[in-house]
Amino acid sequence: MKNLKSKNQIIYLSIVAFMLFSCSTSNKKIVENLKKTAINPPFEGIDLKADNFTFNASKDSEIRTKEGTTISIPANSLVDINGKTIQGKANLSFKSINKASEIIVSGIPMTYDSAGVKNDFISAGMFDISASQRGKDIFIAKGKNIDVDFASYKEGNDFSFYKIDEESGKWTFKGKSEPKINQIKLKKLKKFEEDNLVQLDVDYSTHEELQPFDGLKWICLDEKDNPIKNKWILKENWREISLAIFDESKGIYTIELSNDAKKVKFKVSPYLMENQTNSDMASKVNLLNETVKNKKLEEEKIQFEADIMRNYKIASFGTYNWDKIEKEVANGILAFTNAEFQINSKDLEKEVNMFHFSGKDKLLSRISKKWDKLVYNPNEVNKFLVVLPDNYVAVSNENEFKVAKDSKTFLFHLKKRSEKIKSIGELDAILAEK
Repeated sequence: MKNLKSKNQIIYLSIVAFMLFSCSTSNKKIVENLKKTAINPPFEGIDLKADNFTFNASKDSEIRTKEGTTISIPANSLVDINGKTIQGKANLSFKSINKASEIIVSGIPMTYDSAGVKNDFISAGMFDISASQRGKDIFIAKGKNIDVDFASYKEGNDFSFYKIDEESGKWTFKGKSEPKINQIKLKKLKKFEEDNLVQLDVDYSTHEELQPFDGLKWICLDEKDNPIKNKWILKENWREISLAIFDESKGIYTIELSNDAKKVKFKVSPYLMENQTNSDMASKVNLLNETVKNKKLEEEKIQFEADIMRNYKIASFGTYNWDKIEKEVANGILAFTNAEFQINSKDLEKEVNMFHFSGKDKLLSRISKKWDKLVYNPNEVNKFLVVLPDNYVAVSNENEFKVAKDSKTFLFHLKKRSEKIKSIGELDAILAEK
């Protein structure tokens, strides 16, 4: 019995040891798997927000984002991890990455290896796309595609389409397509003006009390006698105009137009354009009614959409980029130097996330302690931004780029900012500084 008990203990201990080893190995694999990503956001607690949409996977679906991107999902084109076709409601997550600050915060590597040569990417916009159902990832079925008409804020027909391997950080060339104008935006803007705004051809100089409204467009609030629906009102030669307050608290007026033969009267509210800063008009901003405010917000949303669309059909979810490889251009006065760095008079001791801005919208990035073979135009705006631990950043002096153009190697003196970066907006403000 004693021997049996001893054997049982040995067996029991062996099982426990095996379980501990298995758990340890399993956890180790989990940790290793968690680490297997080349996407490394440099700021803690600052994340890019995704837009989330619900759609019916059993039907053809079209999703449009606030930037103007259109995502077309064919019916029955998604499957679960076992390859079973997804039916019913599903969720799509779409993250648009357009601004320099968004690219920085994303932590997505912006280098491309071609034939053993490392190149820098210039992005015309990136996006991350995924889908799920009841909290579980779903996938694009084999042989199926999702059409993405991507809203891009950067012009140019020399951008190609790439997808990143999130584990290795390597980009794969997918193809090219010609950019096109965002026709939907143009149609929406045209319809907005046609449906809501009217500009009356009136000689305001003869009506002193109405001069603050000279050149103003109006939103017509009446269904009857609305010039939008009654084009003859705009064509008529009106000799007299009178403007009366209908509801001062809401900023609603009554306009009466008349000539020898006709008279028409309708309610309006003034529509103030951005360039109208006359104090009389500014005082009326507070009187605009909810209809005007809502219409203004509607137009602002339309204006926010990108002007350029770039189209590609994707066969899998993931992170994609419209990019071109940075090349030494022939035009312009170029400077060449090997850049080294000090921050607050101290040398960099380890590699950091380093970003170079040049011109209006060119962003290059590296993880390094120095920047060999820096090429830039000294006549453009240039800036280095280095991301430091604990959400601090250090920024270069613009004048040093002008001095560096005559040096084979140049030491840039970056200054650490005293305040931590807490939001993308704060990063935008730093990048906009001259």
